[in-house]
Amino acid sequence: MGGEGIHNVYDDTALVADVAAVQATVDAIEEDVDAIGLSFLINNEWEFYVPPIMEGLRNHGMEDVAVFIGGLILPEDVPKLEQMGVKGIFTSANKGDKIVSCIRETVTKQKGDRKKS
Repeated sequence: MGGEGIHNVYDDTALVADVAAVQATVDAIEEDVDAIGLSFLINNEWEFYVPPIMEGLRNHGMEDVAVFIGGLILPEDVPKLEQMGVKGIFTSANKGDKIVSCIRETVTKQKGDRKKS
């Protein structure tokens, strides 16, 4: 995605969910990110990461940071993730250009909303 003008901050330092969630929030603050992307290779693994990340962003006044997830996501989990505020949910069926387009559109909209407030 670097060729698409999207800068990636990769952090694989924590395999423990609660530590990873805190680190993702810290990285978002330090790097002043517009979005966080998470990839899950195990069914329902997101349940250990997404809720604490969303809570951490809210607690730090960073609700405008878009969260996107991809990987092995069950269809029945999509409504739960959307209700939590996840902006994009991608599976192996999604092509790279759709993912990039969704991220660009979401971040552009959020930046416009920030300028209005």
